Amino acid sequence: MESGTRSFLCFVLAIVLVLCVVSVSSSNWIIHEMSKFGILQECSKIVGEPEKCWTPDFSNTQWLLSLVGILVGCLCVTVVIILLIYSKWDDYLLPLVGSIISVGAVFVCSAALTFPLGFSHLSMESQMFHLPQDFSVGSSYVTFSLALVVLSLCQLALVETARNGYRNFS
Repeated sequence: MESGTRSFLCFVLAIVLVLCVVSVSSSNWIIHEMSKFGILQECSKIVGEPEKCWTPDFSNTQWLLSLVGILVGCLCVTVVIILLIYSKWDDYLLPLVGSIISVGAVFVCSAALTFPLGFSHLSMESQMFHLPQDFSVGSSYVTFSLALVVLSLCQLALVETARNGYRNFS
Protein backbone atom coordinates (compact mmCIF):
# COMPACT_ATOMS: atom_id res chain seq x y z
CA MET A 1 0.00 0.00 0.00
CA GLU A 2 1.38 3.37 -0.95
CA SER A 3 2.22 5.85 1.76
CA GLY A 4 -0.27 8.46 0.48
CA THR A 5 -3.13 5.97 0.43
CA ARG A 6 -2.22 4.73 3.90
CA SER A 7 -2.07 8.30 5.25
CA PHE A 8 -5.39 9.22 3.64
CA LEU A 9 -7.16 6.17 5.09
CA CYS A 10 -5.69 6.88 8.55
CA PHE A 11 -6.92 10.47 8.31
CA VAL A 12 -10.43 9.47 7.23
CA LEU A 13 -10.65 6.76 9.90
CA ALA A 14 -9.54 9.31 12.51
CA ILE A 15 -12.42 11.51 11.34
CA VAL A 16 -14.77 8.55 11.86
CA LEU A 17 -13.48 8.18 15.43
CA VAL A 18 -13.97 11.89 16.14
CA LEU A 19 -17.51 11.84 14.73
CA CYS A 20 -18.42 8.79 16.83
CA VAL A 21 -16.97 10.24 20.04
CA VAL A 22 -18.65 13.61 19.48
CA SER A 23 -22.02 12.02 18.76
CA VAL A 24 -21.91 9.61 21.71
CA SER A 25 -20.87 12.32 24.17
CA SER A 26 -23.74 14.62 23.18
CA SER A 27 -27.34 14.46 24.31
CA ASN A 28 -28.78 15.54 20.95
CA TRP A 29 -29.77 12.10 19.63
CA ILE A 30 -33.51 12.58 20.21
CA ILE A 31 -35.09 15.98 20.87
CA HIS A 32 -38.46 16.62 22.51
CA GLU A 33 -39.53 20.19 23.25
CA MET A 34 -37.31 21.11 26.24
CA SER A 35 -35.69 17.66 26.63
CA LYS A 36 -32.81 15.99 24.82
CA PHE A 37 -31.97 12.30 24.97
CA GLY A 38 -28.61 10.74 24.22
CA ILE A 39 -26.84 7.47 24.87
CA LEU A 40 -24.63 8.82 27.67
CA GLN A 41 -26.51 11.94 28.69
CA GLU A 42 -30.06 13.24 28.98
CA CYS A 43 -30.88 16.92 29.47
CA SER A 44 -33.97 18.89 30.37
CA LYS A 45 -34.61 22.60 30.55
CA ILE A 46 -37.32 24.41 32.46
CA VAL A 47 -38.13 27.93 31.28
CA GLY A 48 -36.11 30.47 33.24
CA GLU A 49 -33.70 27.90 34.66
CA PRO A 50 -30.40 26.52 33.36
CA GLU A 51 -30.38 23.22 31.53
CA LYS A 52 -29.89 20.20 33.80
CA CYS A 53 -28.16 17.09 32.48
CA TRP A 54 -27.70 13.66 34.00
CA THR A 55 -26.41 10.24 33.08
CA PRO A 56 -29.27 7.84 32.30
CA ASP A 57 -29.69 4.72 34.41
CA PHE A 58 -29.25 2.51 31.33
CA SER A 59 -32.61 0.86 31.87
CA ASN A 60 -32.97 1.11 28.10
CA THR A 61 -31.11 -2.05 27.10
CA GLN A 62 -31.25 -1.22 23.40
CA TRP A 63 -29.38 2.05 23.87
CA LEU A 64 -26.82 0.32 26.09
CA LEU A 65 -26.26 -2.27 23.34
CA SER A 66 -25.87 0.59 20.86
CA LEU A 67 -23.21 2.14 23.08
CA VAL A 68 -21.34 -1.16 23.31
CA GLY A 69 -21.52 -1.58 19.52
CA ILE A 70 -20.16 1.92 18.94
CA LEU A 71 -17.34 1.42 21.45
CA VAL A 72 -16.30 -1.94 19.94
CA GLY A 73 -16.48 -0.38 16.47
CA CYS A 74 -14.28 2.52 17.61
CA LEU A 75 -11.82 0.05 19.13
CA CYS A 76 -11.62 -1.81 15.79
CA VAL A 77 -11.09 1.46 13.90
CA THR A 78 -8.31 2.41 16.34
CA VAL A 79 -6.60 -0.95 15.81
CA VAL A 80 -6.84 -0.49 12.03
CA ILE A 81 -5.26 2.97 12.26
CA ILE A 82 -2.41 1.55 14.37
CA LEU A 83 -1.89 -1.31 11.90
CA LEU A 84 -1.88 1.09 8.95
CA ILE A 85 0.72 3.27 10.65
CA TYR A 86 2.79 0.23 11.65
CA SER A 87 2.62 -1.11 8.09
CA LYS A 88 4.91 1.72 7.00
CA TRP A 89 7.79 -0.27 8.49
CA ASP A 90 6.52 -3.84 8.28
CA ASP A 91 3.44 -4.83 6.29
CA TYR A 92 3.01 -8.46 7.34
CA LEU A 93 -0.08 -7.51 9.42
CA LEU A 94 -1.83 -5.69 6.58
CA PRO A 95 -3.99 -8.68 5.60
CA LEU A 96 -5.72 -8.36 8.99
CA VAL A 97 -6.84 -4.80 8.29
CA GLY A 98 -9.74 -5.78 6.01
CA SER A 99 -11.10 -8.28 8.54
CA ILE A 100 -10.79 -5.96 11.53
CA ILE A 101 -12.45 -3.02 9.78
CA SER A 102 -15.26 -5.35 8.65
CA VAL A 103 -15.86 -6.47 12.25
CA GLY A 104 -15.88 -2.82 13.35
CA ALA A 105 -18.34 -1.88 10.62
CA VAL A 106 -20.65 -4.74 11.63
CA PHE A 107 -20.68 -3.53 15.24
CA VAL A 108 -21.34 0.10 14.26
CA CYS A 109 -24.10 -0.95 11.84
CA SER A 110 -25.62 -3.12 14.59
CA ALA A 111 -25.57 -0.10 16.90
CA ALA A 112 -27.34 1.97 14.26
CA LEU A 113 -30.04 -0.68 13.93
CA THR A 114 -30.36 -1.30 17.68
CA PHE A 115 -30.75 2.36 18.70
CA PRO A 116 -34.25 2.85 17.19
CA LEU A 117 -35.47 -0.23 19.07
CA GLY A 118 -35.19 1.87 22.23
CA PHE A 119 -37.64 4.54 21.07
CA SER A 120 -40.41 2.77 22.97
CA HIS A 121 -38.98 3.98 26.28
CA LEU A 122 -39.33 7.68 25.36
CA SER A 123 -43.09 7.98 25.88
CA MET A 124 -46.25 5.93 26.08
CA GLU A 125 -47.09 6.71 22.44
CA SER A 126 -43.82 5.61 20.86
CA GLN A 127 -42.99 2.20 19.48
CA MET A 128 -39.81 0.57 18.32
CA PHE A 129 -38.52 2.35 15.19
CA HIS A 130 -41.31 4.98 15.44
CA LEU A 131 -40.85 8.29 17.22
CA PRO A 132 -43.99 10.06 18.45
CA GLN A 133 -45.12 13.20 16.60
CA ASP A 134 -43.48 15.70 18.96
CA PHE A 135 -40.05 13.98 19.02
CA SER A 136 -37.35 14.49 16.39
CA VAL A 137 -33.95 13.09 15.50
CA GLY A 138 -31.14 15.34 16.69
CA SER A 139 -27.81 16.42 15.28
CA SER A 140 -25.83 13.77 17.17
CA TYR A 141 -27.73 10.94 15.48
CA VAL A 142 -27.11 12.60 12.12
CA THR A 143 -23.39 12.91 12.99
CA PHE A 144 -23.30 9.23 13.93
CA SER A 145 -25.02 8.34 10.65
CA LEU A 146 -22.37 10.32 8.75
CA ALA A 147 -19.64 8.44 10.62
CA LEU A 148 -21.33 5.18 9.63
CA VAL A 149 -21.37 6.12 5.94
CA VAL A 150 -17.70 7.20 5.97
CA LEU A 151 -16.72 4.02 7.85
CA SER A 152 -18.56 1.90 5.28
CA LEU A 153 -16.69 3.61 2.42
CA CYS A 154 -13.35 3.06 4.19
CA GLN A 155 -14.25 -0.56 4.79
CA LEU A 156 -15.02 -1.05 1.09
CA ALA A 157 -11.69 0.52 0.15
CA LEU A 158 -9.71 -1.59 2.62
CA VAL A 159 -11.46 -4.85 1.73
CA GLU A 160 -11.00 -4.17 -1.99
CA THR A 161 -7.34 -3.40 -1.31
CA ALA A 162 -6.99 -6.70 0.55
CA ARG A 163 -8.62 -8.59 -2.29
CA ASN A 164 -6.39 -7.06 -4.98
CA GLY A 165 -3.21 -7.23 -2.96
CA TYR A 166 -1.83 -4.35 -0.96
CA ARG A 167 1.22 -3.80 -3.16
CA ASN A 168 -0.89 -3.07 -6.27
CA PHE A 169 -3.19 -0.50 -4.64
CA SER A 170 -2.57 3.10 -5.64
